[in-house]
Amino acid sequence: MYLTVAICTYNNALSLARTLESICNIDPPTETEHQILIINNNCTDHTDQVISNYRAKIPNLKSVNEPRQGLSYARNRALIEADGGFVCFLDDDVIVDPAWLKAVALSFDQYQADIVGGKSYLILPSSKPDWFYDNLEPYLSKIDYGNQPLINTDKELYGLNFAVKKDTALALGGFNEALGRRGTSLLSGEEKDFQNRVIAGGGKCVYQPDAIVGHIVPKSRMKKAWFAKRAFYGELSSSQSDRSKEPLFATSIQIMKCTFGLLKSLIFRDCSASRFFYKQMITVMLAGKMTAEIHSILKK
Repeated sequence: MYLTVAICTYNNALSLARTLESICNIDPPTETEHQILIINNNCTDHTDQVISNYRAKIPNLKSVNEPRQGLSYARNRALIEADGGFVCFLDDDVIVDPAWLKAVALSFDQYQADIVGGKSYLILPSSKPDWFYDNLEPYLSKIDYGNQPLINTDKELYGLNFAVKKDTALALGGFNEALGRRGTSLLSGEEKDFQNRVIAGGGKCVYQPDAIVGHIVPKSRMKKAWFAKRAFYGELSSSQSDRSKEPLFATSIQIMKCTFGLLKSLIFRDCSASRFFYKQMITVMLAGKMTAEIHSILKK
């Protein structure tokens, strides 16, 4: 088995260095080969210097530049450039558990998987603010479906820890390049779209709890505005790929009801800071959904 560990990066040099440092401590699986592949997606910071610094520590490191801006473009470039038959995608801001690659390789071998997704925990910059509620954690890419592998799962597997069988991915045309992050945009949904296509084609998705990474959360994401933007674009992304959309009128009514509820809570102060922000997030998500529905109507 030959595995390619692929890291797509955009202007995140400091976190990339921490990720590469943790990769230096990987305990590689026996009877396998692996390489580290970095896709530089138009970085303008000192990413090239970080890569250069780690070439001596990671002799099997390879890097290429992808000029088309966007995470899906970078991931599809990784599929083409990868020497391995299995491509293990990591984000450029994770800390990798030493046993991570062993767990991924075992899952591909044991379950004949097409996708293997793992567990991720959060490395927060500070304590959680009073408006934070637990359901916000998935927006920061925390994933925990328990401590037992899930075979043939349709639960969403997150892109920060997302390994694919290369032949399967190429046969499906890779990741949808209309979705996914582009620069500072928070458009997403490309992993879920890819996972849905694998399942529809009879492929096998596995959640492997022993494939663990920690996600380094920057201070800039622990703000209400970031979560609101993330929720809006997340719903916009999923609604764009969902063919079973509700009528625009129904979504408009829902937004009006939520807005009324927000005004009521603001006037009477009848809920906690976390509950009030939850109501705000629901309204923002509906706005993202309605925007997707309007786009769909305008295209007709």
